[in-house]
Amino acid sequence: MNFQLKLIITCYFLAGLFLHTNATTYYPVKSKFNSINEWKNPGNWRVNNWEPNTGYPQGTDQITFSWNSNIRTLEINFDLDTISDQLTLYPALGGTSLFLEIGTLGNAQLSFKESSSSIFTIKTHENSYLKIKSDLTFGQPGANNYDLLDISGTVDLEGTLKGTNSKQVIQIRKQGILNVKKHTLHTNNELKFIVCGILNIDGNLATDQGLKIELCDGGQINVGGDMEYSCTGESWIIGDGSVSVGGSCKVCPNNNNICDDVDLPVELIYFKGQINPQGNLLIWETASEFNASHFDVEVSSDRKNWHVLGTVNAAGNSTVPIKYQFLDKNSFGKYYRLAQYDFDERIEYYGVVSFTDKDDLFSAKVYPTEVFSNKELKVEVSNANVAYPIVGVLYNQNGVVLDHEIILNEPEQFNSAIYTTPNELTTGVYILMISNGRNSESTKLLVR
Repeated sequence: MNFQLKLIITCYFLAGLFLHTNATTYYPVKSKFNSINEWKNPGNWRVNNWEPNTGYPQGTDQITFSWNSNIRTLEINFDLDTISDQLTLYPALGGTSLFLEIGTLGNAQLSFKESSSSIFTIKTHENSYLKIKSDLTFGQPGANNYDLLDISGTVDLEGTLKGTNSKQVIQIRKQGILNVKKHTLHTNNELKFIVCGILNIDGNLATDQGLKIELCDGGQINVGGDMEYSCTGESWIIGDGSVSVGGSCKVCPNNNNICDDVDLPVELIYFKGQINPQGNLLIWETASEFNASHFDVEVSSDRKNWHVLGTVNAAGNSTVPIKYQFLDKNSFGKYYRLAQYDFDERIEYYGVVSFTDKDDLFSAKVYPTEVFSNKELKVEVSNANVAYPIVGVLYNQNGVVLDHEIILNEPEQFNSAIYTTPNELTTGVYILMISNGRNSESTKLLVR
């Protein structure tokens, strides 16, 4: 083989390698994709300012929208993972209003390129799944514009949910689940939640404006970190669902105070409670302290009217963890919160911790616990709150929700119900959580 022929072959090889490994930007020509064949049809895509092409988005390619196109919607109603789980969606060109929809048969993993000039809506249907492998940022200026997350399926957001300059509404419907692995941060405008399903935020929920929360029966918001909002903005919680906060919850000095409606789970590291024969024991731990004066333990019977039960002196300054405790021998109330004062009279609140009488504790017994797929399990529930349904949620060992269903819609105080495990469970250990309003109990299941 002569030198010129070798050079030609090498050039063709390198050109092919370059085309294969470099991402291409595609513009959709149609809005709705119901199958792999429709997605792979080159006639449904354009590249390089709408020039015809012979390819389709795959690998690490990017999908975007042109300001002069009528296409503003991308609906995925098939398993996009069979083509790629590394695509990037760039929603912003020329102030467009864009809409991403994941249909009932849809399954997709996408990264989102940050947008500063588009109103953006994401809607997912029941039984769909969307993993967002990046931060998700909203930022369209304008007092009358709303960014919207409308979730009926399961959405896993691996990054932070951010909002700047936009009014943002997050609506999670009855079967919907949104898991935010980092934080939810919002600036310069209002943030509103409408939660009938489940919202889990592993980090902090923070906004420098008002925070509005509407809860349906059975709706749950679980914040692993702190809840922060502006005392000058309008803030409220309405409805019969539950909100739990793993860190601190900001308390305002006026009636604009939603933390009275927020419970801290008993097992939290910052502030927890234990029932013992001597009374209600409150325990808390600080990781470090600077200029700390003392802690007031406050008690209430209705979570509205609080009075100081006792005071515990703080260490002042410390760089090592310190544990504290306070015993309410008379068990004055069912609700407690902790007020931490600095020497300059600044105050930080933690709580609320809820106590119930031992005889009135909710319990859910599940049997058998060694099962197969599509197996009926008996669930015995005691001391149920009749205002809330009995719900079964099945997790794998990584905390991923596999099944979420109401197993008894109108319970009595004592109930017997049936939960059926999903089809095609692989061998391993799973967690079945039976919840009833704010109460829940989990059982390990061994699938053989």
